Amino acid sequence: SSSMPCTTSGRAARERADGSSIIARQYLDLTVMLSVGLDALLLLWAFLAPVGLLTSETVIFIAIIGLANAVTIFAQRVLQARVSDYEYFAIGALPAIVTTLLLVVFVLLVPDVTAYLILQSVLTVATMVWALLRLRQRVDMRLIKPYAALDYLRRAAPTGMSMIGSILVLRGDLTILGLRSTEDQVGQYSMAGAIAGLLFLVCEVFALRAVSAHRAVEADAYPSVVAGLARTAVLAVALVALPLIGVSWVVLTYLLPDFWPAFWPTVILAIAAVASAYTRVMAGGLGM
Repeated sequence: SSSMPCTTSGRAARERADGSSIIARQYLDLTVMLSVGLDALLLLWAFLAPVGLLTSETVIFIAIIGLANAVTIFAQRVLQARVSDYEYFAIGALPAIVTTLLLVVFVLLVPDVTAYLILQSVLTVATMVWALLRLRQRVDMRLIKPYAALDYLRRAAPTGMSMIGSILVLRGDLTILGLRSTEDQVGQYSMAGAIAGLLFLVCEVFALRAVSAHRAVEADAYPSVVAGLARTAVLAVALVALPLIGVSWVVLTYLLPDFWPAFWPTVILAIAAVASAYTRVMAGGLGM
C-alpha cells in the first residue's frame, strides 16, 4: 500500500511500504485523559449530589472498569483496522468468554456483590493489559507530531460524538435505572438485557461485517453492500427473536421464577433489537 505523510492535516495512522502500521500515540493518550477526566467528574457528582445507586463506592468501580474498557476498545479497534479482523475476537470475544466463566463460578462460590465487583475490576484491567501488549507487538505507536490536542479532538469529534450518542442510546436505559430505580428493578432489567443480549450480538456481527467489507469491495458498490447487510441483519434478528422469547418465557417461568418480571422487558428489548440491527449496520457503513 502507498505511504502518506502523517501531518496534523493528514491521517494519524498510515501503512508503510513494508505493511506495518504507524499509529499516533496521541490518540491513546487522549483516550486515557478524557476517561480520567470523566471519572473525576462522576466522582465529584457522587460526593456532592448522590442519587439512586450512584454512590462514591460504586463510582470507584465504574472509574476503574470504565477506564480499562476505554483503553481496551481503543486497542481493539486499532488492531482490527490495521492488522486483521481476528484481533477483534482475540481482544473482545475471547477475554469476555473467559471473564464470564470465571465470574459465574465465583458468584456460585462467593455470593458477595463487593467481592464480585473487585474481581470484575481485576479481570477488566487484565484484559486491558492483554490488549495493550497485543497493540505494542503488532503496531508501531509514535509521537508523530507535536501534541496538538485541540486539533486531534476537532478531527475526532464527529465520529466520537456519534459513538457516544450510540452508547447512550444502547446503555442509557441502565444509566436511568441506576439513577432513579431500586436494586431489584435494575436486577430485573439486567436479566432482560442478558437474555436479549444474544440478539444485539447478532446485530454487532453484521455491523462488523459492514466495516470489514469496506476493504473488499469497490467504493461505488459499498453502499449497496451495506444496505443488503442491513436487510439481512433485520431478517436474521427477527427470526432469532421469536424462539428466544419463547425460551425466555420457559426459563423465567419454571427455572427462575424470581425473575419473572424480566419477561416483558425482554420482549420489548427483542423488538428493539430488530430495529437496532438496521441502524447498527448502517452506522457501521456510514462510519467507514
